[in-house]
Amino acid sequence: MPLDLLGLNPKPKPRVAVPADFVAFAKTFGWVQDKETQEYGPFTPNPFQLQVRAEIESQHAQGKRALIVVLKSRQLGITTYTLQEYLHRALLNPGRHSLLVVQDQDTQGIIHDDKLRNQFDHLPPGLVGASTESNRKRLVLANGSRFIVQVAVGAQSRIANIRRERSALQRKGRGGTFQYVHGSELAFWVDAANTMLAINQMNHDVAGNIRIYESTANGKGGAFHDLWYAAVAGKNGYAPKFFSWKDDPLAVVLVPAGFERTAEEEELAGAYSLSDAQLQWRRNKISDDCNGDERMFRQEYPITPDEAFLTSGDCWFDLDKLRTLESRVREPLGVGTLEERSIEMLGSLVKRKEVVFVERKGGMLRIYKPPEKRRVYALGADVGHGTNTGAFSAAQVGARDTLEQVAASHARIKPTPFAEHLRLLGLYYNTAWMAPEVNDAGIHVVQKLVESDYPDTRLYHHRDPADDSPTADKRPGWITTARTRHTLVHTGTQHVSDLDVAVPDSATLAEMRTFVNPGNDVPVPAPGAYSDLLMAWFIMLTIAPGRMLRY
Repeated sequence: MPLDLLGLNPKPKPRVAVPADFVAFAKTFGWVQDKETQEYGPFTPNPFQLQVRAEIESQHAQGKRALIVVLKSRQLGITTYTLQEYLHRALLNPGRHSLLVVQDQDTQGIIHDDKLRNQFDHLPPGLVGASTESNRKRLVLANGSRFIVQVAVGAQSRIANIRRERSALQRKGRGGTFQYVHGSELAFWVDAANTMLAINQMNHDVAGNIRIYESTANGKGGAFHDLWYAAVAGKNGYAPKFFSWKDDPLAVVLVPAGFERTAEEEELAGAYSLSDAQLQWRRNKISDDCNGDERMFRQEYPITPDEAFLTSGDCWFDLDKLRTLESRVREPLGVGTLEERSIEMLGSLVKRKEVVFVERKGGMLRIYKPPEKRRVYALGADVGHGTNTGAFSAAQVGARDTLEQVAASHARIKPTPFAEHLRLLGLYYNTAWMAPEVNDAGIHVVQKLVESDYPDTRLYHHRDPADDSPTADKRPGWITTARTRHTLVHTGTQHVSDLDVAVPDSATLAEMRTFVNPGNDVPVPAPGAYSDLLMAWFIMLTIAPGRMLRY
């Protein structure tokens, strides 16, 4: 071998073996930021992270793909662990691809730059070789394994100034296959259900693959809420993992002299076996990190899964009022559809039509009280396009005198059959006062009702917003503008505050839970949630008094 007297020939990098054991790899080569000190150092998995790993190993030992959904308190490091786990597997197995999906651009940068790239740069060169490509969303290792960190499809992807190539995720699942998938803070994604659908198509049901969705809760309802409770009920293949602050070994502090439990703390300690050190930690968190707001603490650090969903989210409605309404929820008397039948009278000399309710599993109509003779009803409707992934069409029926909800219907249905459904529903409830929304697809629905035999005098009429003259014609249907939407929301909010309404339908109350204030006092559905039933209910309440039937 020739002498390299001038040191011009670089010495070959010594090869470093990747430990087969994950914990050994993490402790030797892991490089993570401590959540308290913000300093970087070796990675020692905490008990929660090890529980997730044990579940992965358990499902793999059964020859399955690992499917896990995690509901957690804040700052437990599940995403940090998953990144380390996937990196370890990628180093051991060439050509393995990992997809990490996050809720926004800021998080994308943190995951890629602060966690993934920082970790990779800390590894010995002889362990990994040089990466062949690296930018803010992608890292490709020398052995062909790759990592992609992507923002969930939704509002962030529609900002014109995002300078990123469209990802495989945004090409509706056609862009590749990922052995390892992690969805972070799923409850805060925009259009979460459709984004999950795209992700799931890229993670095949192959033994050894992994798919994890994790999040803190963001109110009742939505894709994460539904995924969690389906897993708990055994209706899907995901293993549910809930991590409470009470199980965190770090959630303790020194107990000061003279410490005395409050009555509430005594109850909590008895129910969940909490020590004084844990109760003091809880006190400190409430006073120092949650601005003294105990409800905020329950949101950020739930002690049970139900508490997580019941207290989370910046709900527009008073949560205590909603709990009262939820305590009065009941099952519908029937679920099904309406049909119009001809009835012969006086032999066959006279025929008349009658609308009847038909029980049908999976029907769009839920009946809580049948129509009563001489009672007057109001009907509000919110109209969707009837696409497979868009908003629903919804109708709400209530008694005009008591405002009691007596029926609700909800489905992705095309405008023409929805118009027929409304006609039958109105006739069934004593030819109810009806206000279908006329915006967008609602124009077609209202036109069909006008052309039908439904009495025009029972249809709500509005003035054209562009013509405010006293002689302006009134047109059928409810038109939603910024002004009328404010009226709807104010009316519904006041009735919930006063608790002078009966809402037995759990689906309607679930939409109230996910109707949130984004900070501008113009409430909207939370990411992944809908408000079709709620808007129909608002319309019903607003027209019920009668004075609003024509304006």
